[in-house]
Amino acid sequence: MYKNLGKMGINIAKDDKVIEETLENVLLKEKQLLANYQHLKDFREKAPEEFISSLDTEIEKKELLLKYKMQSKEEQCKSLSKLLEYINTLEKKNKQLECQKISNKLDSLEEELEIYRRILPINLN
Repeated sequence: MYKNLGKMGINIAKDDKVIEETLENVLLKEKQLLANYQHLKDFREKAPEEFISSLDTEIEKKELLLKYKMQSKEEQCKSLSKLLEYINTLEKKNKQLECQKISNKLDSLEEELEIYRRILPINLN
């Protein structure tokens, strides 16, 4: 797997693997949290009366956590949308700048060509 990498490359690849595994674990835990919340809600429907109060407490805790996670993800979406908009704006400005550079270069070349045109006779044949 790490055959043609230098020492630094191997370390980076290992770190990337750790990050990948951590993200997979986070996603798995989020799925489990959602499933557990749903199971608690489903169980509450059939639970004996003496468990309802403690189930409601657990459901409420999990619901608060899920709402926080949902709000956090919504904020991430808003932030990423703003970042994407900003990047697009930068790209437009960069394109404008590149167009201006090319236009300036073209003007410069036209000026240089004018010197040649004045000195050399133009043969239209």
